[in-house]
Amino acid sequence: TFRFRGTPAETTIKNAVIRTLSIRVPCKIFLENCNICKLEETSGNKSDLTVKNCHIGTLNLVQNSVNLLAVDGGEIHSVNCPPANGPSPFTGSVSFMGTRFPISYEESNLFPGKQQFHNLRHHLEKLENTFEAHKMRALELAAEKVHETSGTNKFIIWYQKESSNYGQAPARPLRFALYVYFIMVAVVFLLGLAEVDVRTPPDFYKIGWRSILLDQSTWGDLSRGLILSGQYLVNPFGIFGAQSLVVAKTVWMNIGLTVGGLICDVLIATSFLAIRKRFKLH
Repeated sequence: TFRFRGTPAETTIKNAVIRTLSIRVPCKIFLENCNICKLEETSGNKSDLTVKNCHIGTLNLVQNSVNLLAVDGGEIHSVNCPPANGPSPFTGSVSFMGTRFPISYEESNLFPGKQQFHNLRHHLEKLENTFEAHKMRALELAAEKVHETSGTNKFIIWYQKESSNYGQAPARPLRFALYVYFIMVAVVFLLGLAEVDVRTPPDFYKIGWRSILLDQSTWGDLSRGLILSGQYLVNPFGIFGAQSLVVAKTVWMNIGLTVGGLICDVLIATSFLAIRKRFKLH
């Protein structure tokens, strides 16, 4: 058991197993590779805590107790702090980089419920710490999924997690959309299932870059595959005009490309929503 009292202290603790680390004066403490059952800051005098690769059972914070809190890696099983409508425990910079928080009692018997994430989110929003507040919101949603009974709500929460990590990874849906698009291109190219639209005047394809669409070489097949797949991204149902540069040769290919185009469009929309959520201040 460590207790810091009396005069302010600046100390480093590494590779320790600690039952209780109690901070009762303003300190600057660096903790690395420690296992701590309970870490409590009760001085209310703005300590600086830097924590790296530590496993913490319970983190107790009181009003104005932490000026700097930088947590890198490790895990925190439970956080006790003032309620969302109460005074904030933070007065300065707060960051959680790659830190694991259990989201259910099955993951940790110290898990107190999702309210801890709700409280932390509100305190971080008061600091206008947008990125860390979004992390707490993501943990709130993940904890809700465990106890959600509606299949529709579970699916929506699952989709948010897998597609963009609740807005924390806005580029991920774009990558998925690119994967789907290139799969569409590969299928069309390998099976040769694209052809020019016979309703288009022949001279139309003899001008400029469009001449490649009449080419029966590998480059012609690839060009038709790229353009046909792209058309289904922009216009999956073909409702924005009856004529296209390239059309699918079979009904099943048309259906498959329509589904693929819709999936890409949903993923792109998800990415834009995630970007907005990621950088939205309020």
